[in-house]
Amino acid sequence: MIQLALLLVFAVSLFIFGFFPVSNNIVDIDTELPENLDNYTFNVNESYHSHANKTVLIVIDALRWDFVTPKLMPLTSSLINISGCVSKIQVESPTVTLPRIKALTTGNIPQYIDVVRNLASSEVLVDSWLHSARKGNLKIVFYGDNTWEKLFPDIFTRSEGTTSFFVWDFTEVDNNVTRNVDVELARDDWDIMILHYLGLDHIGHVLGPFSPRIALKLQEMDEIIYRVHKTLSEKGQIVSFITGDHGMRDSGGHGGTTQPEIIVPLISLGVKCQNSSFFQTDIPANIASLLGVEIPSTSIGNLQKSLLDSLSLKQYLYACYYNINLLLKKVKMSPESCYDARHSYKEFVRTGVSSGLSGGGPQGCSIFSIRLNLTRALASFSAIAK
Repeated sequence: MIQLALLLVFAVSLFIFGFFPVSNNIVDIDTELPENLDNYTFNVNESYHSHANKTVLIVIDALRWDFVTPKLMPLTSSLINISGCVSKIQVESPTVTLPRIKALTTGNIPQYIDVVRNLASSEVLVDSWLHSARKGNLKIVFYGDNTWEKLFPDIFTRSEGTTSFFVWDFTEVDNNVTRNVDVELARDDWDIMILHYLGLDHIGHVLGPFSPRIALKLQEMDEIIYRVHKTLSEKGQIVSFITGDHGMRDSGGHGGTTQPEIIVPLISLGVKCQNSSFFQTDIPANIASLLGVEIPSTSIGNLQKSLLDSLSLKQYLYACYYNINLLLKKVKMSPESCYDARHSYKEFVRTGVSSGLSGGGPQGCSIFSIRLNLTRALASFSAIAK
């Protein structure tokens, strides 16, 4: 009986540590911009700088991919046609707010323990593109879901949070964000504005995605996006990003891995770009590159040429070189895993049978090996960009 109890405790412990692993984000690596490549010295200020006077990130909670249409959001669709694009973003599970905010800001894949933390989060993030922006003396204002204030307690110049747990509130929770937006549009003492609207998500939880209230809420969001972008565009160069932290399943709610939950749009306005498809964890590295700030040490994301068309070839290659250098530094911190990954890959190529790849480490290192080859290619291309 005692042996059975011990076996049960061991099995439960093994499951907990396997399904809810301890976070292993690497934050103690140097993220400084590279100043040279072999014998070539970069002009860092010319190669890597901000491409906008102001940047706006609007997160519409539970914004599904199929919600962004000319019928449901005509004003935003017209802005996309004039000066923007819409990318299809794949979101990793769990599809709840806290881990998705972490993915949007750190560029790393959150863990399932974040489902529990989502209910009562006291976690404070130590690195993200917001931290890089503050380090670069950019002022950030925020209004919306108070999860952001808990994750970034010392980042915002001004902020006001709203709570996400009164799901029957479809109106006031968003009005409390918009009334602050009207004030900020008249001010000029900030560089980045982040808004997180919750009303659409609340409607989805209570009434589902096919309720008539969804169309009305999307019309409200459409008008806000248009007003914010047009007002700021008249004052100077503005880049706006609009996305959902996660989607919404057909039965309402979220948290799973159905297509409507894991596919969300990323609307980019005021920047030269092309429609494309990539991962949510790629977003922070690309935002950092457009802002001209350091890429977070936690990021595992790729730079997307489709989103960085406004960069010259020289600037794009420099950003790629910088991002790859950061990724390679992480590889050097786990050489044994990379050796195992290379060995497993060679065996797979030789025999066609996997030799036991599991988890994200070895597979990630296989990707890093490809990026190492890309680094060598960039070294050759840098001569073209001179």
